[in-house]
Amino acid sequence: VLKGVADLGGVIGITTLTFALDERDNSLDAFRSHLGHAIDTCGIDSVVIGSDAAYLRVPEEVGRKQFEFLKAKVDSLGTQGARYPEHPLECNRPQRMFDLEREMELRMTILQEGREKILGKNLLRFFRENL
Repeated sequence: VLKGVADLGGVIGITTLTFALDERDNSLDAFRSHLGHAIDTCGIDSVVIGSDAAYLRVPEEVGRKQFEFLKAKVDSLGTQGARYPEHPLECNRPQRMFDLEREMELRMTILQEGREKILGKNLLRFFRENL
């Protein structure tokens, strides 16, 4: 499926949602695994990181309360496996995308040009070509 999307000119968005990446792991390990697999399967030009999460530090008590409220609305039947924290706690900061870039640089050794593509240039290119 991933390769098919890329072959059609689409982009593969990698989320940081913990419960979408792994049954139990709430760390960035699952994110790195999915990102690496998408790059290996589709090539670096077809991969983007979703940036639609909050860019602020949320105290755990507030974050948990907000999560439970949204879970009741979005996953009231519990079929999505949603759990707190919904994003790795390492990303619970205003500089989330900088943190993800650092992960790609240090732990995945993705060069700057590739990081720039994944962090925005690929999605911008996709929009320009298709909208």
